Amino acid sequence: MEENVAMKLKRAWESYPISYRAREMKILADWIKAGESGSIIGLAGAGKSNLMGFLSHRPEVLPQYLPDGSGHLALIQVDLNNLPDNNLATFFRVILRSLHEAQAQLAVIDNSLADSVENFYRRVEAKIDPFLSQSALREALFLFQEKDVRLVLVLDPFDQFCRTASTQVLDNLRGLRDSFKATLSYIVGLRHEVEYIRNPVDLGELYEIVDTHQCWLGP
Repeated sequence: MEENVAMKLKRAWESYPISYRAREMKILADWIKAGESGSIIGLAGAGKSNLMGFLSHRPEVLPQYLPDGSGHLALIQVDLNNLPDNNLATFFRVILRSLHEAQAQLAVIDNSLADSVENFYRRVEAKIDPFLSQSALREALFLFQEKDVRLVLVLDPFDQFCRTASTQVLDNLRGLRDSFKATLSYIVGLRHEVEYIRNPVDLGELYEIVDTHQCWLGP
């Protein structure tokens, strides 16, 4: 059943032409090439989720916007609508689950990477201690670092998450980025600039991480 759903989703994304949103893809590629994070901003119906899904599920398209020798990239969509709770343990496990669900993409890069990510996720799938899930996620990030794979987490939708997430969760999001600057970056989807969603003081360095680069999306 899960395999059939995955195949239908794969076919749906493959129906998009490789030239889809070429201007925006070039902008995102420039950020990724530089190891930077940023925000895709557009009102409801502008196509943010479509662009972010295309970016995440058609990994073979992005390299055409990058110079040769750019290295391995893993673009993993994290659906923040699927956060069943607002605590740290759940947040870390949702990221690990997203990595696990992208096994096919990771296996193209390195089979052992995909296998290890599954082990990290299964180890804490039912654990409620945030230290355990944080440790598993950090082990995964160290592995990405060791294998010289840049991980881009595509976080969508970011508006409600940013509005309701605890300061502790937001601090951890930017803390992960600080710890793995050469390996990890974020692309977030927003309806409005982040400063209109939450006080930049609350977000600290996370505000600069996602607000420095912006890609405005029209219909």
